[in-house]
Amino acid sequence: MPMPAPASLRRGRLVAIALLPLASVSSAGSGFAEISLGELDAGDLTTRFLALVMIALVIERAVEIYIKARFGPPELRPTGDGLSSAKRQRARAAHAAAGILSLAVAAVGIRVLAQFLPGGSADLAPSQRLAFQTVDMVLTTLVLAGGAEGIHRMARRISSAKP
Repeated sequence: MPMPAPASLRRGRLVAIALLPLASVSSAGSGFAEISLGELDAGDLTTRFLALVMIALVIERAVEIYIKARFGPPELRPTGDGLSSAKRQRARAAHAAAGILSLAVAAVGIRVLAQFLPGGSADLAPSQRLAFQTVDMVLTTLVLAGGAEGIHRMARRISSAKP
């Protein structure tokens, strides 16, 4: 039997669901135009996702080096009672480092959504371009910080999809 989600997670889901209609009405009232993603085939999508996998792998390796330098090799790490606390501390440091590196990658212009727009975001109205770029940066940061395996799974699903 699955464990119920914590109350804070349930509240977060409710807030997200409540914000969807608000976002829809807000975007309709702001004059945001519909965005066309153009024509993409599975091979093109796979190539784009594999480039993201490569970037995520570089970030993962950089995080590994940082964690090893900060906490030392495994034989120098705590054992016994201090083990779980040390694991949590390493995990927090690794997540923070991955998030910072992923945000830096997104900030220099490598983005998940923008690569699917045929003309880039230059054709959008200024307020829509800002909203699109902000969402794209946040999404790119989260996808890259999540690691290469998740991106690779998306690429495999796309390449194995039947037309």
